[in-house]
Amino acid sequence: MKRSEELKIERKQKLDEMSAIVTGAKEAKRSITDDEQTKYDNLKNEVVALERQIEDAEFLETRNDNLVNTDNQHQAPITAPNIKREAAPYSVGKAMREFAKNGEDGLTGREKEQHAELSRGISSSGLLVPYNARAISANTTSTHSAAVDVNIDPNLSIIGKEPLWNKMGLTVLPNLQGTFKLGKKTPDEAENPSETTAISTESNVPTFVTMAPERFGISDLFTKELLAQENPAVQAAIVNDMIKSCDRKITSEVYTIALAAATEVSAGALTLAGFNALMKAVDIEGAFAMDRDSFFEAKAVKVDAGSGRFLATMTQENGVGLTYDGAKLFYSSLFADGDAKQYAIYGAWEEIYLGFWGALEILINPYTYQKQGEIEITVNKLADAVCRNSGAFVKTPDLDATT
Repeated sequence: MKRSEELKIERKQKLDEMSAIVTGAKEAKRSITDDEQTKYDNLKNEVVALERQIEDAEFLETRNDNLVNTDNQHQAPITAPNIKREAAPYSVGKAMREFAKNGEDGLTGREKEQHAELSRGISSSGLLVPYNARAISANTTSTHSAAVDVNIDPNLSIIGKEPLWNKMGLTVLPNLQGTFKLGKKTPDEAENPSETTAISTESNVPTFVTMAPERFGISDLFTKELLAQENPAVQAAIVNDMIKSCDRKITSEVYTIALAAATEVSAGALTLAGFNALMKAVDIEGAFAMDRDSFFEAKAVKVDAGSGRFLATMTQENGVGLTYDGAKLFYSSLFADGDAKQYAIYGAWEEIYLGFWGALEILINPYTYQKQGEIEITVNKLADAVCRNSGAFVKTPDLDATT
C-alpha cells in the first residue's frame, strides 16, 4: 500500500484536472461536453477511491507509529488513531427541513455547499437541489400519507425510475447557462467535380432555433404534521413524486416537438408495409414512437400468416418495445396526438436536443395556507427541447378513422 502522502499527491492532481475542466468550459462560455463530463465523473470516482485509501493508509501509519513508540520506550500508551470520516452524502430531506426553518441561512454541511454552488447559475428564493440522474428501482407511487410505501435511499438527490425521455437517445445538454441559438438544417451532400471544374454545390443555409430555459413545474399542499416528521425518506418521497411529474411533462414535450417536425409519408400505417415505408423515408438509423393505445394495436398485427411474428412486441423496459425486425419502439400515454388524431412517428431521436439549466428548484411556502396547517411546495425544472434536423422525422397520415 502507498503512503498517505503519495496518495494525497495523486488526489490533488486529479482534483486539479477536475477544476481545469470546469474552468475551461466557463472561460469559453460554453457547457461541458459529453467527453468532458465523462472524464470529470471518472476523476470524481477516482478521488473518492483515493480518499478511502488515504483513510486506510493513515490508520495503519498511526497504528504502526504508536506500536514503534511503545516497543522503544516501553511507556508511551497506544492512542486511538485519528480516522477521518467520509463526508455525509447529500440528503433532500435534511435540506428541506433546514431550509423550511430558516431559509438558505439555515442550511449546513454538503446541502449548504450545493445550494451556494447552484445559486451562481440561478437566482431563486427557493431551495436549489442537484438533480444528477440516478436510475434505481423504487416504488414511488404518489402518496401523501405518513406511511410512505417506498423503498428508497433518502440521501439520493434523484430517486426513482429512469424517465422515458432518458431512454430515447436524445442529445442531452446539462448545466446550461443563458440563451443560445442552435443551427439546424437537413444534411448536405458534397460533389466530386472533375479536374479543373469549379465546385457548384453549395451547403444549404442553416436556420437557427433558440434554446432558452422553460419552466416545468408542479405545486401541491402538504400538512405541517407530515413535513414535521424527522424522516428524510418521507420528504424525499414527496419531492421525488413531484420530480417525476416534471419528467413526465418533459417526455410529453419531446414527443410533441418530434411530431411537429415530422414529414408525413402517405404510405405509412400500422402495418408491415407502413413501417417499412417510414423507415425507408429517413436516411438515419432511428426508432419509432407512438401513443400507448397505438402500440397495443400494432402489437396485435401479424406480420405474415405463418411465422407467428407481430408488428410490435414488449420488452422488460416499461415504455420501450421492439418492432418485428428489432427496431426500438417507444410508447407512452404521455405521447398525445391531439383530438381525434392518431400517428406513428419514426426518426433519429438524437436530433432532439434537450437542455437543462442549473438545478432543481424547490419553493416552500408556509404562509398562504397556514390556517389550514398546510405548506405549499412547488418543484420546478428548467429545460428546453428543440429538433435540430427537420429531415430526421417522418410520420404516418392521421390513422384515426373517425375524422
